[in-house]
Amino acid sequence: MKFGRFIVQIKLISGLMLILLGTGCAQLDQAIAVNSSKSRFDDAVYKGVTTVIAENKDGLEEYRVYYQAPNGFVDVYVAQGIATSAANRHCMMRNMKTVFFRETVSQPPHVLGNFPRAEVVFGCKSF
Repeated sequence: MKFGRFIVQIKLISGLMLILLGTGCAQLDQAIAVNSSKSRFDDAVYKGVTTVIAENKDGLEEYRVYYQAPNGFVDVYVAQGIATSAANRHCMMRNMKTVFFRETVSQPPHVLGNFPRAEVVFGCKSF
């Protein structure tokens, strides 16, 4: 009987360890001014790929929003969508429209801490 209880305890501990390893903490930064912050991709071990969407021809103040998924099982497009939604929300609260300038996303494989991440750089423009 003691051996059977030991096996149950080992299975329970193993299950808890798998749960802890499989979950993480999602991070969504609030919109912060680009000139007073730096990209979370700058010092990252796993660099992202930046795409220029548009030039800031109107001289709008630029903001950045960063999102990191809680684990590697979330698609990078979900991370992009969450960051984009946060940017849109930031501008809508000011009764303005969002103009996107750049986007940086993480590249697969999304394992060993390289969780799906996205950062958008944007500005808010009057309607």
